[in-house]
Amino acid sequence: MIGMKKIGIIGGLGPMATVYYLELLTRMVDTMVDQGHPRILLQSISDSPDRTAYITGKSTQSPLPLLVETARSLQNAGADFLTIPCVTAHYFYEQLTQAVDIPIVNLVEETAEQLAVRGARKVGILATTGVHQSGVLAQAIRDRGIEVLLPDPDSRERLMYIIYKQIKAGRPADLSEFEQIAENMLASGADCLVLGCTELPLLKREPELAQHVRTKELLENDCLDVLEVLAKHAIINAGAKLKK
Repeated sequence: MIGMKKIGIIGGLGPMATVYYLELLTRMVDTMVDQGHPRILLQSISDSPDRTAYITGKSTQSPLPLLVETARSLQNAGADFLTIPCVTAHYFYEQLTQAVDIPIVNLVEETAEQLAVRGARKVGILATTGVHQSGVLAQAIRDRGIEVLLPDPDSRERLMYIIYKQIKAGRPADLSEFEQIAENMLASGADCLVLGCTELPLLKREPELAQHVRTKELLENDCLDVLEVLAKHAIINAGAKLKK
């Protein structure tokens, strides 16, 4: 629609999370015509060095140069603002904002703000070790006076296996394993869980989810989907109408 801002997406981090984000950007717009949707410019840089490997010191290959190159390319192509459907990549947020002249939606800050609006008091973060080690999401949440609960080391490794060896690999995810990790965090006092890796919302699409009633309840009622947070902000910022 004329007058809407164009959404730029630094995607491919990972690819299926980007596909789900694109679906949300479409499904969450309240319109009956194609022209009611904002224009989207996407670059999928799935060849980017792994963010978690770099942050945790397991690799010396920084994703930053490619992230900067992509951000500038999208700006030059006409994007009015940028979104990055990857929480771990927000470790590089400040450097990226300095590299371009257009705004970049801060998914970490938007997520923390949404938790505050919901009245969360103690939040459990389910994410990659890169997110945990960098502390970017935890700090943004704490800055709003909300207590943060992190998984124990064993649960972090189990989450990494689900994210990298199952979801990213296109294999069936162990829903029972995820359920156990989530239940343990709720039992430790969390009143809300954040799907702090953009692969984790893809658990909602697992073919076997219907057979895991409790896991489905956890995902729908106890977990905040960061991709939904990002899509909502992007749609409003673009000037499209958000579905209620």
